[in-house]
Amino acid sequence: MLIETSLPLILLIPSGELRLKAGQFVDLPDEQAKRLIEKAAGKVRVVSLSKPVMIQSPLRQPRSVYWERADGSIAGPAEPEILECVEVGSQESFWVVVQYEGVPVWISSAVLRTDRGV
Repeated sequence: MLIETSLPLILLIPSGELRLKAGQFVDLPDEQAKRLIEKAAGKVRVVSLSKPVMIQSPLRQPRSVYWERADGSIAGPAEPEILECVEVGSQESFWVVVQYEGVPVWISSAVLRTDRGV
């Protein structure tokens, strides 16, 4: 379930700590999202997509990407496989999908980094 928070929140989830910024969209498993909405009444909302998601393949030889994880560590490198633009109301968010350690990972453009040191 895609949710949005109206203020910064720190969530304790089974995989660790997840830090959310105000206005940031995050896709959580339905049960986790429902519990969060109940506990943080009025501070978290379900996001419904108003327009279809636009998905594109990257260039033939895309540059590898790095990204900042919720715990602050930098992950990567990984090659982009899918580029996506999601529009919610008048707000757009951009995502990159990569295969990392054998698992598909959706990365928000907000957490992309140029390399491990930045």
